[in-house]
Parts: sequence; C-alpha cells; structure tokens
Amino acid sequence: MLRIEASNCVPGVINILTPQLLADELGSEGIINIDQRDFLKEGGKPEEWKGSPEDVLLIGFEISPLGLYRINDKAEYSAVICGTIAQIIRSRYAMPAPLCSPCYKGQGDLDSAANCCQGAYRTYAYSLPPEIWGSSVPGTLMEVIF
Repeated sequence: MLRIEASNCVPGVINILTPQLLADELGSEGIINIDQRDFLKEGGKPEEWKGSPEDVLLIGFEISPLGLYRINDKAEYSAVICGTIAQIIRSRYAMPAPLCSPCYKGQGDLDSAANCCQGAYRTYAYSLPPEIWGSSVPGTLMEVIF
C-alpha cells in the first residue's frame, strides 16, 4: 500500500450511502450523538428521545474531562456525520480526490475519487478504512503516516 504524510491530507467528504458497511458502523458502540446529548443536558429523559436522520453524529471522537469533543487518536478514523454526508476529519487512510464544491471548500470529494484526474484540482483526502468500503473503493487507498 502506498503511504502519504498526514500533513498532505485534507478532510474527505462522502455520501454515507456509498460505502457498504457504514450503516453497520453507525449501529456500533462509541458513536456520540450530539443532538441526543443536548436533549439529555436540557433535562430530557432517555426514553423520550426520538432521534432523527439529521442528528449530528461523531465517530472516532471522545469527550474530554471538560466535556469537549476531541479526536480519539487511537481510532482508525474520525468523522462527523450530518444527514447523509460524512466528513472524514482524520483517518489512517487517504486517497486522491478532487476538491469539493464551495459547500465543503478545501475538502476532498471521495464520491468522485474514481474520476479523479491529475492536476491542480486533485488533493489527498482522508478516507474510510478498506473494510468499510468493501469492494466499492472508488480510488487508490493509501496509508497515512502521522
């Protein structure tokens, strides 16, 4: 597997319906639901919580002693998910990808990585791990060196 230094990577953006196994990942432990936490902080009861597809979820984060969210350096990747969009903020994997539209300025479009060409519009974006992509990896995965 090719390698790339983390300093050369930008966050990657992807429609979460693309990878095969991300739905399973969303059902696993260790995911922080920011909206649910806010609901509970405001006095809501856990049994009253009604989640929404638009809830903001954090994968690969931890909560500091001060109650702040921070990237878990031991996690294979860290992502922020809102609706159907995931922003991969840190990962042990990256791939060449074109830059996104202005909505996610300066981030790599992982959905278009397969069509990525050489040139000024290509960057290296943090990506999901190979086991989440399954057989649908859109580009060349590289190992990130921190």
